[in-house]
Amino acid sequence: MHALLACGGAAATGGDCGTAALASSTGVVLNKLFDSMEGKDADSLTPEEREARAKLINTIVTGTTALLGGDATTRKLQHRWRRRIMGYLRKRNLV
Repeated sequence: MHALLACGGAAATGGDCGTAALASSTGVVLNKLFDSMEGKDADSLTPEEREARAKLINTIVTGTTALLGGDATTRKLQHRWRRRIMGYLRKRNLV
């Protein structure tokens, strides 16, 4: 789901679909990894903890994407849109 949203967002803004999809999938994996390391599900984090985690994951993925030759700007835009879309879906209990 995340990769599909990322690909669509990147394509709509003239970015690279593959890079955005891979970056988004990596973000999901990192979030699950942090869940298990911290012993906390992302849903149980305070707003401040969520923001800190989102910034950390964004930094890791953006840096890795740039190092691998991907478009870091596309990744940042995709991340913003994914957060907005997922927030909308969560509020309506659709995910």
